[in-house]
Parts: sequence; structure tokens; C-alpha cells
Amino acid sequence: MIVTQKPAVSVLFVTGRADLIALDGHPPGDVLYKPIDFAELAHKIDGLIAKS
Repeated sequence: MIVTQKPAVSVLFVTGRADLIALDGHPPGDVLYKPIDFAELAHKIDGLIAKS
């Protein structure tokens, strides 16, 4: 819904489900898997902010 209603909004999924891609195909954004490396999280957020 986010992609169709607000295509300019960046999406970052954080999940503990290692099989998210297998279940959902291709989520409309980046995916981080738990446990989260906070340096990687900061890097992803910085990249999303730079895109907007």
C-alpha cells in the first residue's frame, strides 16, 4: 500500500524472519534482519534520507 499510495516514501523493513523474501517475494524497500548491527542501520537510514 505504501508504494502505491505514497511512492516517494522510503521503506526499511526490520524483521526477525529470515524467510521474509521467500514469503513476500520482493518487499518494496531495504530489509535488515535481527539482530541488528546499529552501524548498518545508521548507514541504511542515512542512505534513505539522502534519497529523499
